[in-house]
Amino acid sequence: MIDLQPNIHHFPDSLNCGHTVLTESVCQGKLPEILIIKCSLFNEDPAPLQTFVRTGRSYCLQTMGNLVPTYDNETGLSEKATLEQAVVLNQVEHIIVCGHLPCRIMKELVEQSVVEQAKLHIVPPIWHNFAMVTVNLLRTHYKDFTKESLYTIATQENILVQIDHLLTYPFIQNKIKAKKLWIHGWLQINDEEKTLFNYDFSSRNFILLEQNKFDNDGKLTYLPKQY
Repeated sequence: MIDLQPNIHHFPDSLNCGHTVLTESVCQGKLPEILIIKCSLFNEDPAPLQTFVRTGRSYCLQTMGNLVPTYDNETGLSEKATLEQAVVLNQVEHIIVCGHLPCRIMKELVEQSVVEQAKLHIVPPIWHNFAMVTVNLLRTHYKDFTKESLYTIATQENILVQIDHLLTYPFIQNKIKAKKLWIHGWLQINDEEKTLFNYDFSSRNFILLEQNKFDNDGKLTYLPKQY
């Protein structure tokens, strides 16, 4: 992972303990309700989530580039309805925004940031505003990075931008304030090991998740370390 520019995103302090809450629940054999938001081009679930999928305790929202519409925008009504159903009706305890690398959509965003007036071909026009937030971040804060580095940076920043968008929803804000909801940013590398990173809100870095195999009780433990 590449260290991101600090002070771009400002997340609630209550999100700092989200990963610990999720980890402890899983280690204790408890399977909390989870909503995972992932790219429509990402056709698999990260290994730690597969147990939730098998037991039917996870919900999935797939969009282009795991883009999330902001609350005040008229676009993405079905996505907004899915978020409200998951958070308000089903009372999910965790939302995971999961990006993947490499991603064709992130590659297109990098091309858009480097080449002025380059068009977004994969992302539908009605979603351009949500994608352009990441493009503008690349142009403003990462002008001196190589294109190869920008592919990784775009994927990381895009995850955080979509968390910013989630925080525009009043019902999500209320749940977070009440400590009944936590948001996570995950990034999976599409290699043989399916390497997985979690965004640490305290250090503002993506941390490598080393996952052990399931033990006899079906519990899965995570051992995060700095990468």
